[in-house]
Amino acid sequence: MIDAKIISEKPVSFIQVMKELKKTKKEELGFRAKKTFEYLNKFIKLNEKQYEEVYKSISELGLPRLKEAHIIKIIDLWPADTEGLKLLFSTDNLSFKTEQLQQVIDVLKKSKK
Repeated sequence: MIDAKIISEKPVSFIQVMKELKKTKKEELGFRAKKTFEYLNKFIKLNEKQYEEVYKSISELGLPRLKEAHIIKIIDLWPADTEGLKLLFSTDNLSFKTEQLQQVIDVLKKSKK
């Protein structure tokens, strides 16, 4: 077995994955790539510009301990309320005040989805 080492990790959004799949679309995609492409086509509602605007708006809220990976997860899954947002953070052992969560939801509601 190959001894692989992880050199670095970087969170990738649905938009970025779709962009890469579209680049390789000219060639024949494998089974998993096709399924991923179909899934993303169903769930991505933003274009790149809209994604960047929402990302910037959430970043500018200045919430402590909110990292790039969390913001990407929020935008990709687009929770409808603060309870859904809490669920996203439950595996990361993060907690925020209800007012802070509502700020994020307000940003999402203002943005086109």
